[in-house]
Amino acid sequence: RTASKPCCAGSGDGAGGSAVVGLDSDAGLSRSCWMKLPQKAGAADLVLPSKLLGILASGRPLVASSPATSELGQIAELAGLRVEPEDGAAFAVAVRQLVQNQPFRQRLGLAARQLAEQRYGQEAVLGQLEQDLKALHTG
Repeated sequence: RTASKPCCAGSGDGAGGSAVVGLDSDAGLSRSCWMKLPQKAGAADLVLPSKLLGILASGRPLVASSPATSELGQIAELAGLRVEPEDGAAFAVAVRQLVQNQPFRQRLGLAARQLAEQRYGQEAVLGQLEQDLKALHTG
């Protein structure tokens, strides 16, 4: 299943997450398909937003305002678009790019779903747990 509309995730304080509010419904983006994922700038590498896995699993591409070196930034570059924190103009451009380009949006939505399954799916998580437990037992 591929997404018909993007899911936009704004991370950080300020304009980076709120830029999407300026898009009107005529652009093809309803309020039901975007959310702001507030995250303090200094927390970028401490924890991922709790809604992120649901976004990926639903096969929706995301737009994240996050540093390129953060885990969220790296995920966004695989399953959507990433912009620098606090760059509201770049965030709006990224959202418009997804809204206006259905094949691109669908390709990123498929990548999001595949990433969720490969990295966070039951088999992947249990396999990693098994490896970690074996390492503890033998170490």
